[in-house]
Amino acid sequence: MLGRVGAGVVVRASAPSPDIANIEALKQAMLNADSIVYNTASSGLYLEKLFERIGIAEQIKAKTTRYPNGEDVMDHIIKGKGNELGFGAITEIKLFEPKGLKLVGPLPPDIQNYTSYGAALMSNAPSADAAKAFLTYLATPEAKQIFAAAGIE
Repeated sequence: MLGRVGAGVVVRASAPSPDIANIEALKQAMLNADSIVYNTASSGLYLEKLFERIGIAEQIKAKTTRYPNGEDVMDHIIKGKGNELGFGAITEIKLFEPKGLKLVGPLPPDIQNYTSYGAALMSNAPSADAAKAFLTYLATPEAKQIFAAAGIE
């Protein structure tokens, strides 16, 4: 496995960071928010089920906005007003931080959802030596540092 990417909570850079350290704190932050924003893609489907499981789906339904992709979620939060909470892949949130977002943090560990990434050499790779060299590089401390900076564990 090369790494994994978790789901995170995002706010506008100028907004205060809510406490999301555990499930109860996250629930309270969501109940206190003016709006909740997340996507309709795979991470959004996980969040939808999670909100049902932790018992707040009905309470936040009226203030929830969903978009087809994470980029639209991030744009909504950047342009938003009030106390808005967004959810998305930590890597995506980090890409938008220079544009006016702030990663509050990952979901609490007991409800986190990861997407894992791996790499392998194809048996009929047309440039096997180059592919091997690239795979070797991906395991170096330098590559791991680049991954970590991008939000990949």
